[in-house]
Amino acid sequence: MSLKESNKNLLYRTIQTLVIGIAFYYIFLEIVNNWNELKNYNFSIKWVLFLLSFIPLFIYYFSLSAFWFLISKNTIKGVHFFEAINAWFYSMLGKYIPGKIMLPLGRAYLYKNKDVHSGEVLSLFFLETAAQAGGAFLLIIITGPLSGISFGLKGSFYWIAGCAILLFSHPKIIEWIFNVVLRAIKREEIKINEKYPKILFLIFLNAINLGLIGGFSFYLLISSFYSIPLSKVLFIAMALGVSSLSGLIAFFAPAGIGVREGVLIYLLGFFLPSHLSVIVSIISRIWLTVCEIILISFAYILKK
Repeated sequence: MSLKESNKNLLYRTIQTLVIGIAFYYIFLEIVNNWNELKNYNFSIKWVLFLLSFIPLFIYYFSLSAFWFLISKNTIKGVHFFEAINAWFYSMLGKYIPGKIMLPLGRAYLYKNKDVHSGEVLSLFFLETAAQAGGAFLLIIITGPLSGISFGLKGSFYWIAGCAILLFSHPKIIEWIFNVVLRAIKREEIKINEKYPKILFLIFLNAINLGLIGGFSFYLLISSFYSIPLSKVLFIAMALGVSSLSGLIAFFAPAGIGVREGVLIYLLGFFLPSHLSVIVSIISRIWLTVCEIILISFAYILKK
């Protein structure tokens, strides 16, 4: 490894450690500041609601895998619907590796026996990531004004943000953004072949999936140990959208760990007691991880 590459790796590791460290320091401070409330909190769980929350969560993940088939079916020929879904779930293991590089590489590996170049699979993966990020951002724009909590933002912010989604969803812009990063790390550049209307449709589908299905499952999870009015479901959906977006952007953190929890604690603090925001963020991480382990195990069994 050259000195230049060593310096790049050192810089990456330093930034990774710094950002994750800040996120966990914030979580630690919240735990310390709310320790008395956490210690004295009479925690009880409504197991029926808790178990029911997994049903829409499974549907949410299944929908994400179906979107992958929708993205890839025109490029990867001869792949059946359930084969594509199985590959999507099986590659989820890669998200727990820092840098998330094994997530796209793992998916490319799963298609090695197909008549498709690995670069094409990586291009589809980056398009999928862009659609998920766009969907989370669109959800924030929709639910933000309706949630009743403005964060000091004016209505013009949401109009500007909506225009930004339309601009940055164009295939040429997505391609350019990812290729800037790929050139910087000396990787093969990608080519986005999907049409603009289809990308907008995928963003819309991701927003609906995250807001309605993912948001409802998150609402059931919180309701299993703390009563909240149904009117707060829009804000819960928005909090889920912001935390999901932060987890996607935090590519240096395995599965967005620490970053996602810190964002959730901050946002949920607007309508939940501070100590409960901490509890929800920790429980939701375990909840998501258990769900993903079940789905990955199921995909592994089917692959066998």
